[in-house]
Amino acid sequence: AECTGGLIGVAPGLIGVSLLAPLDRALDAAGTSAPTAMVTVGGWAAVIAADIALMQVVPVADRVPALGAGHSIGMTLLGAALLLLCRSRLGPQALQGVGHSLLVGVLGGSAAAIAGYMIAHLIDASSLLTGALQLALGGGVATVVFGVLLAVLDRSRASLLWGLISSRLRVGAATSQTAGRRR
Repeated sequence: AECTGGLIGVAPGLIGVSLLAPLDRALDAAGTSAPTAMVTVGGWAAVIAADIALMQVVPVADRVPALGAGHSIGMTLLGAALLLLCRSRLGPQALQGVGHSLLVGVLGGSAAAIAGYMIAHLIDASSLLTGALQLALGGGVATVVFGVLLAVLDRSRASLLWGLISSRLRVGAATSQTAGRRR
C-alpha cells in the first residue's frame, strides 16, 4: 500500500520529467545550456525543498506518498520553467501543439490510471503469482485505455506512435531472426 501511494504521488510529476530531455536538447541546440542547467537544478532543489517541508507536517505513516508528492511538485515546476524558458528563447512557435498534447496526456493518463487501479484492486495480491497478475492486468488495462483515448482525442499522434511501435517491433523481429540463423 505504501508503494502504491508513492507511485500515485510521483505520477503527476512525470509530465515535467518527460519535458526535461527534449526541451533540454532543444535549448542546448539554441545555445542556452547555462539557463537550462540552472532551471534543471532549480527543479531538483524544489523536489528537495518540498520533500523536507512535507516531512515536517505529514504523519510517519504517510511519508512515502508525501515523498512522491514532493517529487511531483518539483518536477512540475521544472517542466513549467523549461516551457517558459523555451518560449522566451525560441519563441511561441516552438511550443505549438503543447497545450493540446498536455490536455490529451492528462486526460488519457488520468483515465488510464483510474481504470488500471480499479482493475488491479479487484485481484488479491497476497502471493507472488496474484501480485504479478494484478500488475499485468492493471498495466494492460491502463495501456489500452490510454491508447483508445489517444486514438479518439489525437489521431495524428496516435498514428505516429503506432508507426514507431510497429517499426520497433519489425526491427526487433528481424534482429531475432538474424540471431537465430547464426546459431
